[in-house]
Amino acid sequence: MILSSVAIADMKVEVTLPSDREYFAFESPAWPRIEPKLWPLAKKKDTLTLPTMLTKSNLFLLDKEKGRLAVISTVNIKGGKWAPTLADFNVIDSVKLSVVTAKGPIGVASVEIQSNAGKFTELIDPASGGSLTLKYVPAGELRVAVSYKVDGKSQEPVASTFKVDASKEVIPAYEVSVPNGVPASGINGVGTAVADGNAPKGESATVPVSGVNPLGNILSTLFGLAFVVGVGYFVVKYMRSNEDKVKETLVKLGADLPKAGDPGTDSQTAAPSTPFVPTAPQPVQQIILDPVAPVTDAGLAFGGVSSVLSNGLPTLVARDGSRFELPEGETVVGREFGNGLVVASDTVSRRHASLLRSGNSASVVDHGSTNGTWVNGAKVAGNHELRVGDSVRFGSVEYRFEG
Repeated sequence: MILSSVAIADMKVEVTLPSDREYFAFESPAWPRIEPKLWPLAKKKDTLTLPTMLTKSNLFLLDKEKGRLAVISTVNIKGGKWAPTLADFNVIDSVKLSVVTAKGPIGVASVEIQSNAGKFTELIDPASGGSLTLKYVPAGELRVAVSYKVDGKSQEPVASTFKVDASKEVIPAYEVSVPNGVPASGINGVGTAVADGNAPKGESATVPVSGVNPLGNILSTLFGLAFVVGVGYFVVKYMRSNEDKVKETLVKLGADLPKAGDPGTDSQTAAPSTPFVPTAPQPVQQIILDPVAPVTDAGLAFGGVSSVLSNGLPTLVARDGSRFELPEGETVVGREFGNGLVVASDTVSRRHASLLRSGNSASVVDHGSTNGTWVNGAKVAGNHELRVGDSVRFGSVEYRFEG
């Protein structure tokens, strides 16, 4: 087996701190929304090592005591040195944003947030207490638009603009008031949330449930179970009688179906027709080679079949053998159409992660996805350099990285 090594050229940055307080640094190609892995700086003048595979990234310096950050683009670091002043710390570590109604914190809302760092959307649910914590908010205008519903009908969004001042010592907290939103206290198991403009002030406008019949609840449950079983029976029957159509649809959605010749199948005789059940992702296993060919951490088994790694361009290989060659720059991975790499799986977020390529080098950055991004079974935190033979998993969908 021939193993190729990816040469990584590192960028060293000498950082001179503006005071004797404790500072932490981190690098991110995109403006982060959750706290990444932090690098502590041990002395007044310290040297950081950054991978130069990123054509453009950002270096952040966090003053935890003050809750403020300084940021610089790697393309603006001249001579490998950065000496931020106290005035450069104009990004706030965390900001609290609350949405309230006349009767308390709102129960459910969609909040669009725009600042000098970009635009994104967050959701408020009853467990949120009507508030959000925004990470890394730069000084300047913070624009907020709250969308919500009353009785199932969308209301006119409520927009507010705040002036973020990083020079003040206090931790900023901003509040948006909506005129007729349903408070979190009005969403419970007693009744359906209703916004009643005629309800007395201070009272919860809900529809009470009375006269509960235990026998009726039991019968309703039994009828519900019977309905679910009946639907499941007809679904299985349809899949068995239309196996080709089902397989074709699953393949279009990105499912990895077993093929003749795969381990555990008979290459001469087709397996009996059974409904396809996706299998859980298996941990990456190391290839055990003979004594002549020593094992290294780059030699991996993929889908039960060992692969020979070659000196080519950075490429992701799916379990079915299909290949995706990484273009130069950033490729967004997610289930949302329009991404550079669309992965049709419920375990993959709409904008799950980014693959960053520079020449023959590549790395992966998770975007705070629900099910995480994993390399060789370890969850990715921050920017993670990829090496030939690495197993890269988005949610439950696995690839092998080749170069």
